[in-house]
Amino acid sequence: VRDRRERTEPGVAEEALQEYGFEVLIAPSFADILISNCVKVGLVPIVLAEDTVRALMGAVDTENGSEMTVDLETKTVVGPAGDEIAFEFDEFRRYCILNGLDEIGLTLQHKDAIAAFEERYEAPINTLAP
Repeated sequence: VRDRRERTEPGVAEEALQEYGFEVLIAPSFADILISNCVKVGLVPIVLAEDTVRALMGAVDTENGSEMTVDLETKTVVGPAGDEIAFEFDEFRRYCILNGLDEIGLTLQHKDAIAAFEERYEAPINTLAP
């Protein structure tokens, strides 16, 4: 068996989940890299206690399907039975997802400050000189 890191490029699995219609993942834990990659593509990884995850899955109607509602603004999940569950979520990651921002989008929020810096910055070495 090959090393797991060789199997896919970062974000490929997360983007595939989105292509299948997933917007949220709920589990008792996630690897840090998965959380990071999820947030980069706008997928919401929610960590809940294992017994809570089991209760949510137990409430799913496997014959007809069920719906759960996740509100990232209020940090709540409403399960199939109508029970409301609060969850913790990193505020910076929450901000990024709610505002549709990746690293480039975050950087572009400061484009005026970057342009001002570049305007007044004088390189110590002229890299364009022959």
